[in-house]
Amino acid sequence: LPVHLTFLVDTSGSMRASNKLPLARRALKELVANLDDEDRVAIATYAGSTGIALNPTRVGDGRQAIVAALDGLEHGGGTNMGSGMQLAYDMALATYEPGTENRVIVLSDGDANIGRTSHEQILKSLAGYAKKGITLSTIGFGNGNYNDTMMEQLANKGDGNYYYIDSFAEARKVFGEKLTATVQTVARDVKIQVDMDPGSVISYRLIGYENRDIADADFRNDAVDAGEIGSGHTVTALYDLVLRDDPAEDLATVRIRSKAPGPDAPSVERATRLPSLAVRTSFATATPDFRVAIGTAAFAEKLRGSPWADELPWSEIADTVRSAGRSGDAELVGLVETAGRLRAGDLAVR
Repeated sequence: LPVHLTFLVDTSGSMRASNKLPLARRALKELVANLDDEDRVAIATYAGSTGIALNPTRVGDGRQAIVAALDGLEHGGGTNMGSGMQLAYDMALATYEPGTENRVIVLSDGDANIGRTSHEQILKSLAGYAKKGITLSTIGFGNGNYNDTMMEQLANKGDGNYYYIDSFAEARKVFGEKLTATVQTVARDVKIQVDMDPGSVISYRLIGYENRDIADADFRNDAVDAGEIGSGHTVTALYDLVLRDDPAEDLATVRIRSKAPGPDAPSVERATRLPSLAVRTSFATATPDFRVAIGTAAFAEKLRGSPWADELPWSEIADTVRSAGRSGDAELVGLVETAGRLRAGDLAVR
């Protein structure tokens, strides 16, 4: 499908660092280079006030104009994110076209200090746009004053996705290798419910998802907002299980409920039985993807100070990821090892 994108770029003074606005400009140029001729791009900005850097432009006719508009973005002033969001949505709504992907993409450090400054206030003022078919992606930049909560919650409520970009290599992944997944939604309001079979499972714990939890009673309540899935995306849920010695035939039943893209689509529900025989008896037989997923979850648990990971050595987490044998996981291994060294140094100082 053609995509109609409205870039909302934070050009406030807090975006002056090289890993903020300059990197955001490069990232957007990478995105534009990978768009099709029939796609459309518009650019809005916000600092102390808002502005239109580029009216909706067909990519095939205006690649140079789009790049020139990006090159002209300069930082300075306060951060009126709420007014910027309103302008971007107004621009997207004015050129809304059914049968296309209509999306606002916010690039910011999440700092808001003028006008509506909390994500609750901003979200309240923008309620309803997702139901009209305009989705929201947020792309975070920088550190220090970076507001992760703001950026994540905006994307969650805007029926879109959230990325953090700390390098041009990451920008190329998000806007190059994963472009379709970034801008094309294939399923809306996706809910997953896992019913463990008590004949197989003594107890269980879902790892993470605390801020995406939905009450069991709301699984079939279509008025309750849920998550979105982009083209090519996968969703991983990890459970810590205590199994019976002689489990029943089924381990669990997995139910998935979702809507097709676009407004007013009905929900569709599917159910799959997960057999107990699917459980592997040894971690030595685990797939590379599973090893990395376990290592990543353990890293997150360790960082948050979870009691479940208190006795787990940093080196064991790194070794688990490394055992997948994939060169693309080297950055994650490095992060785990760095965190371990920093934590050891902190304890030594104390």
